[in-house]
Formats: sequence, structure tokens, C-alpha cells
Amino acid sequence: EFTGKQIRRTEPSRLGTIEARNIRVTVKDRNSGLPKDILDVARFSIASGEFIGILGGSGQGKSTLLKALCGIIQPNTGSVTIGGISLANQKALRDIGVGYVPQEDIVHPELTITQALYYAGRLRLNLPERELRSLATRVMELLSLTDYSEKKVAVLSGGQRKRVSIAIELLARPSVLFLDEPSSGLDLQ
Repeated sequence: EFTGKQIRRTEPSRLGTIEARNIRVTVKDRNSGLPKDILDVARFSIASGEFIGILGGSGQGKSTLLKALCGIIQPNTGSVTIGGISLANQKALRDIGVGYVPQEDIVHPELTITQALYYAGRLRLNLPERELRSLATRVMELLSLTDYSEKKVAVLSGGQRKRVSIAIELLARPSVLFLDEPSSGLDLQ
């Protein structure tokens, strides 16, 4: 765990394990109307505490795989479990906590960072006001957003906007966090 100043060893729990067993996602081809596999039989295990990157060209199914792993889309075949719990059991998965940050910004551009975190926390967490504000402050500190806390999202750089999106997911302290193209919007010059 990175505390902002140092890396601290934590004991991984079983909650963060991911098992994908023969998952396949098929859609109807736009032109022919015939079934087309956009994710063809993926199977793997990810242990708790592992950091995994999925690489591939544009249109190769990376986003589809992430969406299938976190339950946004349902695979046509196969199964996914997180912490030993099937994605079909959405109520139990809420207790584990699964976070997902899509490629696109998920934060309203007219809100300040503080407002974005506060409102997201109010919608997603059942915390007293003081605890929620304290949690939002800690997450901003962790992601080096404190100096920009009162700036509107619209004026932030691509990297800062991405960190705000990640901060919103971190508020709920997910056991598993999926990031789809976490460096999109960053100036890599």
C-alpha cells in the first residue's frame, strides 16, 4: 500500500482474488447480423494483491474483458468470481467492493474536486458528514489533489481529471479496482 510517503506491506485478503473461467462475449455483427466473438474464451486467476496490466491493440477486447470481469456486461459463456463470489450475486459483491474507472471521465466538469468527491460519497456511502469530508480529504491527499481541491474539474489536466475519477472509486475502499486505460488523457510528451 502506498501511503503517499512510503510503501507499506499489507497482508492480502481472499477478497481481492479474481477467477475467470472460459468467459466469452459474443455480439451480433453490425454488417452481417451473424454472431461475432469480441472476447474469445478468456481464463485466468489473479491473486489478491497482484497488479495486472492488460495490453493489446485497439479493438482487441481489453475494455470488454474489464467490463465482463466487474459485471458491467454478462459473458455469454463461462463465469467470473471475485473473492470466491460469483458476479451473478450482485448483493454479495457490493459488500466486497468492486471499483471501475472507465476510459471516459466520470466527473461532472462544473463541480470542484471537493464537491465531486462529496456528492459521490453522499450517493454511495452511508457516512456521517464529518467522516465523509475526512475521507474525501484523505483520498485527495493520497492522489495529490489537495492543491487543486477547489478547482472545477473542467480546468484540470487530463491526468488530474483521471485521478479525480479514481478518487471517487477509492472513496468506497474497493477490494478490487479496475482501471480502463488509466493513462488516457495524459500528456506523454
